[in-house]
Amino acid sequence: MDERAAAIAHLLLRVGVLDPDDPDHQQVRQDLIADSALLASVREKLGAVGWDLQQFLGHWGVRVDRGVESAAVGLPRTGDLQAHHLRMLIWLWVQLVYRQIESARREEEPDALPGRSQRALDFGDGPDPRDETPSVVFDEVMAEFGQQYSERGVKGMLSVLRRHRFVRQDGATGPVRAGPALFVLVDPMRMEEHVVGMARRGAGPLATGVQDGPEAG
Repeated sequence: MDERAAAIAHLLLRVGVLDPDDPDHQQVRQDLIADSALLASVREKLGAVGWDLQQFLGHWGVRVDRGVESAAVGLPRTGDLQAHHLRMLIWLWVQLVYRQIESARREEEPDALPGRSQRALDFGDGPDPRDETPSVVFDEVMAEFGQQYSERGVKGMLSVLRRHRFVRQDGATGPVRAGPALFVLVDPMRMEEHVVGMARRGAGPLATGVQDGPEAG
């Protein structure tokens, strides 16, 4: 089992998130769900190098441990993820992930501790996360960002998010769906606090500011 745990830990460190369309990755997911000792061993190995194993809405991956995490609201910081990408990422998280969280909470029985829906959030015991996947049409994205950025700029921002597997999209103008990284690499608790805090201040799902991204429209 130790070799299997080490192999899974190395896989997660290499790919970041398990791909729901990859049979080998989904076998890893099933093994982690079925074997609590294997799960604990993988967590221990990842924790030893400063990473947390995360599972959320049926998606699995690794995120930098909170003790060493420096990014605001749990968002990753890489060379090509700039402020305008993060604003789009926050907006898409609200549309594609937060709505699923709220839906699961509404379905939760009042006396459930923690209840079936919560277990589905934690371990993906509910329906296949690829079924009835929420999406946002490209026109909605343009309606939200088109006053700040040109269509070319919006497509470029989505291209960067696709490359990091935050979103999935068939073609440059196809519907935008959540990628595994949007579930795993973004800290849902900190993100929700951030989004709710902005809503209370009347800022909405985005904190708009000076132009700092691709060409403005």
